[in-house]
Amino acid sequence: MEIPIRISPSLASSGRVGCVVLAFLMAVSLVLVLQGWRGEVRVLTEPDITRLDCVSYAHPGDLFEWGTKPPISAPQIESELAALAKITGCVRIYSTGDGQDMVVQVAAKFGLKVILGAWLSRDPDDNRDEIERVVTLANAYPQAVRTIVLGNETLLRREMSAGELIAIVRDAKTRTRVPITTAEIWSFWLRHPDLAQAVDLLTVHVLPYWDGEEIRNITDAMSFSVAVIGKVAAAYPGKPILIGEIGWPSTGRARGAVAPGILEQARFARGIAALAAEHGWAYNLIEGYDQPWKRRSEGTVGGAWGLLHADGTPKAPLAGPISPYPDALWHGLLAALLGGIGVGLICRRCRHPHGAVVACPTPWRAALAAPLLALLLVEQAEFSGHAVAHWHEPPLHLMAWLASAGIAWEMLQALAIGQRTIAMSTAALFASTLTPSYERRRDTGILFGGMLFALRFSAACLALGQVLDPRYRDFAVILLVLPVLAPLAFRREGRLGAEDYALGALLLFGAAGSLLLSGFTNTQALLWAGTLMLLALPLLLSYQGQRRR
Repeated sequence: MEIPIRISPSLASSGRVGCVVLAFLMAVSLVLVLQGWRGEVRVLTEPDITRLDCVSYAHPGDLFEWGTKPPISAPQIESELAALAKITGCVRIYSTGDGQDMVVQVAAKFGLKVILGAWLSRDPDDNRDEIERVVTLANAYPQAVRTIVLGNETLLRREMSAGELIAIVRDAKTRTRVPITTAEIWSFWLRHPDLAQAVDLLTVHVLPYWDGEEIRNITDAMSFSVAVIGKVAAAYPGKPILIGEIGWPSTGRARGAVAPGILEQARFARGIAALAAEHGWAYNLIEGYDQPWKRRSEGTVGGAWGLLHADGTPKAPLAGPISPYPDALWHGLLAALLGGIGVGLICRRCRHPHGAVVACPTPWRAALAAPLLALLLVEQAEFSGHAVAHWHEPPLHLMAWLASAGIAWEMLQALAIGQRTIAMSTAALFASTLTPSYERRRDTGILFGGMLFALRFSAACLALGQVLDPRYRDFAVILLVLPVLAPLAFRREGRLGAEDYALGALLLFGAAGSLLLSGFTNTQALLWAGTLMLLALPLLLSYQGQRRR
């Protein structure tokens, strides 16, 4: 089966230069207006702040690191702390290994206080080394070290019992005058009053993104924080409390009704700072820099808690209006450039499979669609740039993006000639590659069928991941938009094979599973389920129609 694509050798020969240019400019204007609206600065209801009490600090390592992680160097620490000193007077570190023991000395140069952490695990030798280093540093820099934190969520990770942790705390208290504490989530402090009595202060972690299942907005998240801190304070009256971790991620999977975002992160940080001033809290915001390596264990959100990008530039200012999508306009301009290239390639030169050049009757349709399709591809690439977290995800995202780009190209050509092509089933696609007369590039139906199958296969894998292991996975709606839009440009797909129906069933299963697991208040989950259903239904309905015939 051969479905030719007919494009004129030049715009001039079609006699529609003005129409094409006008359509393209209209589409570019629409893209730029849309992106300008997305990136428009918003005035926050929360008050402006000048400085934060304290922020967590760790060097932003690479996402995928092979071999032994190199220790951080003194120049790196100086550069990163210099950026943090502009927004805070204190940093919290979680370990003194891998060169982080230099942080205390460097922080003293910038006048920064340090909440000094010792990472405790099941290994007693490592624990002994960590404790020895923090005690030595605290005694050497008593003016810089604000608190020693022995262990971070050690009970939550079940790496140590409360009794073992109490013994470590009591031993360390005999060796230094710096206040000693350990860090746990708020609910664990309520379960372990003996541990609360052993420490000098309670370091409480409050992360409403993870804990507040019923949170509907950022205001609810702040109210949740006030409530749980109040519970801990009521349980241990008179005991000093340090909010050891509190914050909101800037991107990633939504939990419940409210999603991560730059705007939401800025609102939460400003709101918590205002509440801390009102209630007299000491707090540490998580965190200074994004940590891409955390995405391997915690998904996109794990690497998106930072207030600063890896280069030290802030995601959002602490005062004044904020843009929720600061790169939106640049994405629009890039889409205009790519769309222009696409229109130029289509309308300049493209031939019939057998070599004949045929006039292009409606090139303005391609000119109108090109910038919009290019914007989708740009946003897909941006999404994949931060959503990839595990080794198996890059191939799926790359397959989806390449297939989307191919479908976009075929859609432009179909729109340009005013003709809708027919895609073959997956079985026909593979069978045709074994036929000696098969023209690999010229048969547009086969090519489009392969790309559409690749996208559906990627969608099915991502959908199964959302059902089997959903906690840290993003809803990749943007990656699947083009196969949903494809029927607008293509009439039908021809006779489908059993493998296509199996994909349809998997997609429908993924849609139902996502809704059941995430709930109907999660907007991202609703969009994801709707997209999967739109991909699945044409396959399943076609199957029913073929059975009746």
